[in-house]
Amino acid sequence: MRTFAAAALCLTTLAACAQPAEPEVAPAPALSPGALDSLTALITAESYCTDTLDLRRVATVVANRVADPRFPDTYAAVIGDPHQFPSVLRDDWAQEYCAAARAVAREVAAGARYLEADVLYFFRPDHTGASGEWLRRLEDGTVVRGEHHHFASLDR
Repeated sequence: MRTFAAAALCLTTLAACAQPAEPEVAPAPALSPGALDSLTALITAESYCTDTLDLRRVATVVANRVADPRFPDTYAAVIGDPHQFPSVLRDDWAQEYCAAARAVAREVAAGARYLEADVLYFFRPDHTGASGEWLRRLEDGTVVRGEHHHFASLDR
């Protein structure tokens, strides 16, 4: 309902459209300090700390997976799921965090969401390891094109 109201406001007041949307707030499972570190490291590595909205969307994809019954039900299990996040496979993925990534990890751990719940995938079109049918499905399912990542739902 909040999204519909914001869209109606945008139609009547152009200035309101320039404001970033408030995040949806979803119930969130408790996040241990280690899982918070892993989420921070993941979004740092995936987003390179270049764009706060990109950080928020990457973290939201992880949170959406935790909430979705098709994926593991903890942050640690989702982040550690083999071959899901290319940055986890690199040896240096967790060595340094940026302050913005830590703040975003805390926001998302507290329940903030910056994408709809069915958006479970992201990819960088310029760096993707995906190919063939899988890449086509991701491209066809893209619902948000960010500065660095595209975010996709395969359920629509």
